[in-house]
Amino acid sequence: MRAAAILLLLANMAVAAYFLVADRTAPRETDPSRQQINADAIRVLATGSDALALSRARSTEDSRKPSVLSCATLSSLQETQVASAETRLASLGLGERLSRTDAGGGASSYLVLIPPIPRRADLNRRIDELIATGISDHFVIADGELRYGISLGFFKTEDAANRHLAYLKGKGVTDAIIRPRNPGSRTATLVMKDLTGAERTEVEAIARDLPGTDLRIQACPGAETQG
Repeated sequence: MRAAAILLLLANMAVAAYFLVADRTAPRETDPSRQQINADAIRVLATGSDALALSRARSTEDSRKPSVLSCATLSSLQETQVASAETRLASLGLGERLSRTDAGGGASSYLVLIPPIPRRADLNRRIDELIATGISDHFVIADGELRYGISLGFFKTEDAANRHLAYLKGKGVTDAIIRPRNPGSRTATLVMKDLTGAERTEVEAIARDLPGTDLRIQACPGAETQG
């Protein structure tokens, strides 16, 4: 029995010695990259300061991507607004990309009226006659060259004024006339070409500060992109 125990102990020692020798003699893998899955598919682009430089280069490249140039038309500028618009646009340095056209000479609106009646008694009598015919939309002009005239309505277009005049004549008002308001008033249109994004933003801001103007922006026909 004692002999069997000794033999078993010797056998265990022999097995342990075998594995110890095998572990020491087996080749060790010293390259960590060989322990990676699909190591050949991994590529290090940059590290440390090189990675930062690469990131900045890509950001600069994105900021330099071309953008579509715009063309803008700012119209219905009154004479008092033109100087303000041109002063602000001068800061953009548009040069030959900015042009101006003037229009006008027409009326801003049309007034239908009975010409001035100097005598107060005659004026009151004419007002009573208008009321008797059912025309209540009127007032006496208090000052200016048309003082003591009887206003019968303001109209944006001459056609509308003529239609109202015909209506009044149908009511028996044969002494009414049409008078243009602000004749000779001029307007201007500014045309801007090849605007960058920043220039377009400034033009939009200028238009917002000029009430009554009309701003239209679109891509320039056949325009190239601006870097």
